[in-house]
Amino acid sequence: VAASVEIFSIEELRSDERHDVHDVHLVLALDLLDGDGAAEVGSDEDETRAVVEADGRVAIHCAEWDAISDVKRALEARFSEAWDLTGRPRDRDGCFAGWELVSGETPLGPHFFVR
Repeated sequence: VAASVEIFSIEELRSDERHDVHDVHLVLALDLLDGDGAAEVGSDEDETRAVVEADGRVAIHCAEWDAISDVKRALEARFSEAWDLTGRPRDRDGCFAGWELVSGETPLGPHFFVR
């Protein structure tokens, strides 16, 4: 998947029949000192952090110090069945394999921070 993101544009991936592309809006926490933005694997908090907005985009509440893998786990907690991720093998960070978060046209590594 990462290679596909590097070879093709997001619009090309969106229009083909092999890839699903979802718009995700990151909503940064305003108070970065209280620690409320950090995700915990499989917690109920993860499911409340990721929601579908009225326009169909996915919104996820996060903090600038969240790792991309934290964001992926929170999205998986809410959307793994809808996005057909369940049953896939997991990577070393505990995330399902075969999907990427991308900013613009750049794949985001699991150890990058949101900001």
